[in-house]
Amino acid sequence: MPILANHRHEIFAQGISQGLPQYQAYLNAGYTTGSQVSSSASRLARHASIIKRIKELQASAAEIAVRSVGIDKGWVLQQLHANAVRCMDVDDYKPVPAIRALELIGKELGMFVDRVETLQSISDLRAEDLERLLADVDRRLADRRSIVADVPSVDLVRASQTAVDLSGGDGPPWQGDGVDAPPPTCRLSPQSLVPDLD
Repeated sequence: MPILANHRHEIFAQGISQGLPQYQAYLNAGYTTGSQVSSSASRLARHASIIKRIKELQASAAEIAVRSVGIDKGWVLQQLHANAVRCMDVDDYKPVPAIRALELIGKELGMFVDRVETLQSISDLRAEDLERLLADVDRRLADRRSIVADVPSVDLVRASQTAVDLSGGDGPPWQGDGVDAPPPTCRLSPQSLVPDLD
């Protein structure tokens, strides 16, 4: 693609391709300053001809860098491999950089795929999927209830009396405090902690 016909657009595209922020490239292109600089620069950066020119300039710069320095994907992969081997040396093992180098190599070779789970709306599920989901929920609730049912309930008053008896004390802890009657009986059971879903 040749240089853009609009001189300001060309200067703006060159600034962006060189890594300038949009507002700075916009000002360098000779546009006026003001409160709308950022939004105007953003709007200009979305023009199809400017996007195409920025990509062309960036590709050209990358090609020049490869030719002048000799850096390409193969060289980078070789350096990552050497780094991974060096970091995995038995005498001076450095797991974090070794793992990172191997991760970058694997990504470049397409060995890893980023997986994103998409959640469906319940209304999108088929009847058999809904039935399977409900059966799974029922099974999990039944499992929880059976676990809770196996745990014995605790009588806090009896536990307190047993503790006093074992400690050799004169009586329950509420005696001697001027209180003649025991506190009300508290029974705590695991069943009382599980909501009744029926």
